Amino acid sequence: MSDMIGRGAPLMEGEQTIVVQYLSKNFGVDAPKINLNRATAKELETAFGLSLKESEEIVRYRQQNGPMLGWQELRKVPGLEVKKIEAKKDQVAF
Repeated sequence: MSDMIGRGAPLMEGEQTIVVQYLSKNFGVDAPKINLNRATAKELETAFGLSLKESEEIVRYRQQNGPMLGWQELRKVPGLEVKKIEAKKDQVAF
């Protein structure tokens, strides 16, 4: 913020809080990635809005087939709505 003001960015009184909130929301630190091969069922459920059953299916698939290498393998998980995870693809690691 100080750098922006120092470079001549116009800022009216009281706008600093609004600008900081906007920048934090839209350009803040990236959320940590969730590794689909290491996360617990609860972590998957929370991070991606999955049902407990969907999260458990991912864990079961990993246990039976080994680590997933990408999206094609994730699509093979029975009963999983992959769209839920794709919506947050920037937070996914394999």
